[in-house]
Amino acid sequence: WNCTHVAMESTGVLWIPVWNVLEADFKLLLTNAQHLKKVPGRKRDVPDAEWVAQLMQCGLLKPSFVPSREVRHWRTLTRQRMKLLDQHTGVVNRLHKVLQQGNIKLSSVASDVRGVSGRAMIWAMIEGENDPEELASLAKGRLKSKHEQLVESLAGRLNQDDRWVMRELWEQMEYLEDEVARYDDQIKEKMSPYQEALDLLMTIDLIERRSGENIMAEIGPDMSYFPSDDHIVSWGGLCPGSDESAKKNRSGKTPKGNRWLRRALVEPAWNAARRKDGYLGALYREIAVRRGEKRAVVAVARTILQA
Repeated sequence: WNCTHVAMESTGVLWIPVWNVLEADFKLLLTNAQHLKKVPGRKRDVPDAEWVAQLMQCGLLKPSFVPSREVRHWRTLTRQRMKLLDQHTGVVNRLHKVLQQGNIKLSSVASDVRGVSGRAMIWAMIEGENDPEELASLAKGRLKSKHEQLVESLAGRLNQDDRWVMRELWEQMEYLEDEVARYDDQIKEKMSPYQEALDLLMTIDLIERRSGENIMAEIGPDMSYFPSDDHIVSWGGLCPGSDESAKKNRSGKTPKGNRWLRRALVEPAWNAARRKDGYLGALYREIAVRRGEKRAVVAVARTILQA
């Protein structure tokens, strides 16, 4: 049929296998399904396909950003790593819950119970140690200065059932940490040809290696797809929304953008709340006073993306 162009709706992951098959032979165009709405109540697959073809022939379709196959593989790795980190956080929270049920208030004294001291104490409790003095003596570093508070917080009542559950959660936590480490190594290997771009990305304040890898996987190393920083901010959903009717602004809520990119930017942006120096910390405090913490974090995330 001498067909050269193919257009399709962006529906979940269903478009990806079709895209992979046709990518080498056709000029492909992926478009947002919201831009293709027809008359309500007349939703059928075949008429919808004809409607997509007609709109493409008339040049009325706005293409979505689809990165290269290499970058799409990066996305698979980084997004799965995020899921594993979420599972790890859930396991750690359940471990906290068992400790709280056993009258152990370690998290009230130690800021991070997953640190060297916290892990040593929890493992000793799993092994059967009950003496608060012995448990508190395992503290390292600055936590040693809180000996009396530690002794008081570790005077709990853990039974054998609690220890069994804690051991299972501990093993699950270690398994997830090993799994995340393997993903770290694989992502580092796959992104090694673009190490210079990644290093440049990590020069931005608050951006560490994992955050930089997540951002790189979502936007790719080629910025020519985005005419300006405003375009990429709009694509990422980090700009004010526009919903006006009868000269009234009904909502300024940020639009739905790339939720994975938004997460990769918002997570490090929360660290701006603890920064006493630097531009991003000052920006957060200035906006948080007037508009609240959440708006300030989104503003910091937008600034990072623009940089």
